[in-house]
Amino acid sequence: MKYADFKINENTIEFHNSLVGNEKVLVDGKVVSEKFSVFGTAHKFELNNKEFQLISSTIFLGLGIKLELTENEKLIDNKSIYWTRHSLIWFAAGFFIGMGAFETSVVKRNLIS
Repeated sequence: MKYADFKINENTIEFHNSLVGNEKVLVDGKVVSEKFSVFGTAHKFELNNKEFQLISSTIFLGLGIKLELTENEKLIDNKSIYWTRHSLIWFAAGFFIGMGAFETSVVKRNLIS
C-alpha cells in the first residue's frame, strides 16, 4: 500500500508498506529499495548522481509512520502518516501474522538443525 510520495524535480519517490512490514521505495515506478521492518529502517538509493535516504520510523506507541527524506545527508522533506482506526486494526493483524510466520520459520529451522 502506498503511504506517501515526494516530488524531487521531475521525479516521484514513493513509500509503500505492506501489512507484514515489507517496505519498498520506488522512484518513478521502479523499486530502488526493499526491506523488512517492524519499527522502521533506512532506504538508501541514488537519483541524478545524488545520494538519497528515506528513513521510516514508528510514531509513539505505533500510532503512525514518520518519513524523513535526505539528500546527501541533509533533510529535505518529512511526512508523518497517522493511522486511522481501520488501518490500526489491519496493522495489528499484519504485525501478528508477520511475527507468527517469523516464529514458525525459527522453530522449523531449530527442528531441522
